[in-house]
Amino acid sequence: MLSLSKNTEILSVLAIAIALNYLPKVGRIFKGFNTMVHESGHALMSLLFSGEVVSVDILHTGEGVATTKSKSWFAKFFVSIAGYPFSSIIAFVLAYLIYTSHYNYVLYITICFSVINLIFWVRNPYGIVWLIITNAFLFSIFYFHLNVAQYYTALFISAFIFTDAWISSWHILYLSIKEPKKAGDAKNLQSFALLPAFFWGLFFWLQASYLALLSVNLFYPLPFLVTGNW
Repeated sequence: MLSLSKNTEILSVLAIAIALNYLPKVGRIFKGFNTMVHESGHALMSLLFSGEVVSVDILHTGEGVATTKSKSWFAKFFVSIAGYPFSSIIAFVLAYLIYTSHYNYVLYITICFSVINLIFWVRNPYGIVWLIITNAFLFSIFYFHLNVAQYYTALFISAFIFTDAWISSWHILYLSIKEPKKAGDAKNLQSFALLPAFFWGLFFWLQASYLALLSVNLFYPLPFLVTGNW
């Protein structure tokens, strides 16, 4: 269990991450962490079903695109549904690692995602530059044994993924109601299944909200949330 001072520090980092998320241009840079995880979810699910990952784009807008090839309707369905839940699960895993003071593991996971994307999947110029800078920074703080930088970098990366995993799920729910044709994964799922984009937007938001609550519950136990012992 983290001390009260540590919990307050983490809450402060989370607040800064939320503020940065809404800053023009700057926020788009930090959204890249969740975009990388989200698109990796699509890519890994495609590989799980013996499909092919054509490319992953991490865009300057903070958004991303995973282009994959799948052999069946069943595979296409799971590839399309994978992105948001994968981001939410990774956000919870990182929160748990912070909770148990395994900060370096947060950085190891980030490095694994960024290296795999850089070597195998990402080919658009912005995405390549973003990944190179991210990897250079992460490797440098390990190489120079910058322990304080490692700690705060782990906190901020976890906070960026946590906040954007939920915010993006809310955004897709909003689009599925107001502009279904622009609702990304929810629109794709509507074409595979006979349920409307709103259903999938709601599903993405509900699972993101539940996993976000589980993450918060680690640091600030919620009386209404029933969980087992972690």
